[in-house]
Amino acid sequence: NMTIGGSQIVATFAGLHSLTGPAREFEKALGEVASLDVAPEELDQLSKASKQFAMQFGGDATAIARSAYDIQSAIPGLAKGALAAFTLQGSLLAKATKADAATITKFQGTMYNIFEKSANQIGQAKWVEMLTGKTAHAVKIFKTTGNDMTAAFTNLGSIGEKAGVSLDEQLAVLGTLQGTMGGANAGTAYKAFLNTVGRAKLTTKNGETLKFTDESGKLLPMVKILEKIRAAVGPGQLKLADQTKLMQAFGDEGGKAVLNLLDKTESLKGSIGQLNKIQDAGSAVKMAKAMTDPYDQFAATLKVLRISLGQTLLPAVNLVLRGIT
Repeated sequence: NMTIGGSQIVATFAGLHSLTGPAREFEKALGEVASLDVAPEELDQLSKASKQFAMQFGGDATAIARSAYDIQSAIPGLAKGALAAFTLQGSLLAKATKADAATITKFQGTMYNIFEKSANQIGQAKWVEMLTGKTAHAVKIFKTTGNDMTAAFTNLGSIGEKAGVSLDEQLAVLGTLQGTMGGANAGTAYKAFLNTVGRAKLTTKNGETLKFTDESGKLLPMVKILEKIRAAVGPGQLKLADQTKLMQAFGDEGGKAVLNLLDKTESLKGSIGQLNKIQDAGSAVKMAKAMTDPYDQFAATLKVLRISLGQTLLPAVNLVLRGIT
């Protein structure tokens, strides 16, 4: 009788484990986020967003919910509803750009710290959705990756924003530069250019010194700067003397940025215009859908159903287990 009774207890425990296992793991993930003093209503939104993404794109709802811990740690002071938005958009951007969640979380933190003022002005949830769409489109048109774009902005830092350069222009410049150099090198070269452009001494063949700021002292858009430089050095293939002149004016790294962008002025202008039109995450959604495997989506949906069913049973199961122990 004792053997039979023990076997029944083991079988019952195994059944409960199988039935509620996914839900318990999901609740553990939410508990980790809750440990950072996240409000219950924020956790509810996070739960819904994680399940929504998993069913739509075939992801792991538990892993998505758990990634919110890093987001909450990296970006303090998130507004109401923003944690779920950042988590959902981070998973979407990682899927669309074939990057890992940790890299995209770092990217979101870097970008928010750079553009915090504009993010708070338009709303953090709306801003991160826009960032997702613009970044995904940039990755697509410049044939780069989320990892490389993250490296580029990490090296660039906030110097572009402080110089008054728009997000669209920064994405376009860094994306264009990645056509000839890696993401990290693109950020380094662009940063060097921005550090030297204010004091760069470049003269035309008529002896006129070029000025790269407007009457108020604000830096001119990159396209106008390149047009000025092109007018100074003349059309066609650059002579060695002209290349040397540019390297002397902008330094070795800054000069690399100019030399790599000079023949791509028109395409750069077009890219900035494309990015300027993007105000939501539509581009990222299309890219993520194209990479979604129906089987993975079906499996993820089944797991979400098991999580939801298990969550309805957990209160009763936990009550019994607490009574036994």
